[in-house]
Amino acid sequence: MLPLPVLIGIAVVVVLLGIFLLTRKSASKEAPPLPRDSSRPSPPLKAGPSSKPGPAVKPRAKDSAADEDAAQRAREEEAERARQKKADDAKKADEDAKRKAGEEAEKRKADEAEREARKAEAEEREAREAREAREAEEKRKADEEEALAAKAAEEAQKAKKAEEARKAEEAKKAEETERRAEETRRAVDEARKAEETRKVEQTKKAAEEARKAEDARKAEEAKKAAAAAKPEPEPKPEPKPKPEPVEIDAKSEPKAKKAEPQRVPDTAGMTAEERRAAALARILAKRDGVSSTADFEKTDPAHAEARRVARLFVSEIKLYHVEEVEEGKKKKDMWTRLYEDFMLTKQTYAQRVPEEVRSKYDYLYDEIVKQLCDGDAKLLGPKAPKPDPAP
Repeated sequence: MLPLPVLIGIAVVVVLLGIFLLTRKSASKEAPPLPRDSSRPSPPLKAGPSSKPGPAVKPRAKDSAADEDAAQRAREEEAERARQKKADDAKKADEDAKRKAGEEAEKRKADEAEREARKAEAEEREAREAREAREAEEKRKADEEEALAAKAAEEAQKAKKAEEARKAEEAKKAEETERRAEETRRAVDEARKAEETRKVEQTKKAAEEARKAEDARKAEEAKKAAAAAKPEPEPKPEPKPKPEPVEIDAKSEPKAKKAEPQRVPDTAGMTAEERRAAALARILAKRDGVSSTADFEKTDPAHAEARRVARLFVSEIKLYHVEEVEEGKKKKDMWTRLYEDFMLTKQTYAQRVPEEVRSKYDYLYDEIVKQLCDGDAKLLGPKAPKPDPAP
């Protein structure tokens, strides 16, 4: 559909063209006749209803000149009318030609105006399309910028949430580490108290057992002394063969010294009560995990404290990671499975135990092998480090 200004322009051109044609037509109808030439006398009008000449009458001699003049005048009038008609026809043809030329000019003007209107319409349509395309491009760019801004805002929000989650996770880990450290400290204190209580109980029990053994030994010596004081002849020959074994023992004194660590003579000379006490002591020593550091732990409180801390830390790993420990035993990769816990425990152990104690013996490694691997260090796997220092 054409735009409104173009339609209005076409309507105005058509109205003006119609007004112009009507004005020309009315002017051609109201034009006055051409003036006659006054230099020529107008022929007299013939009377009678018809212009046809009547029957020939013989003129008289007197009237012949007049008749000839009348005829001459009639011929002149007839020629004048012919000339007038010809002039009127020429004027009419000229007017028709001018009218046609005017109409053609108006038509050309109308066509030109229509072409101009169409051209203006096409230009306006192109301008409108260009404007719409420009607006569409601007809108597209604005939408793209808005989408980029929204995407950037969303990414910033995600990054912010991720940072908050990371900080929360770090805070949670720090809190968990602090909690575990606090639990470890409490457990160490409780273990130390329990160890002290156990040692007191063991000391009391050992003292009681030693007292009972001493009483039994004294009773046995009293019995032997009472038996030796009786004057019975039969028992006296029995001690006589004893000097021969003594001489043999004296000759083979180095062999006796080599057999001394087995303590066979001491055990043989013990009473049943003393043997029970010695067996109980061995059981207690085995339960306490007596190793090559037993002398250090008995004489140096720092070594005993290091052993207790290591035992406590490893017990905590065993308590919180039962499934991982069992799986590590089966596949012999315990060190890889519990690497982070081992590293954390090793770091905490290094903070709690002095360097001079750790440089003499690795109690933490010893407890890991004993509690988690049942004494078999191969269960830790090929990636496990060696104890530092080695036992």
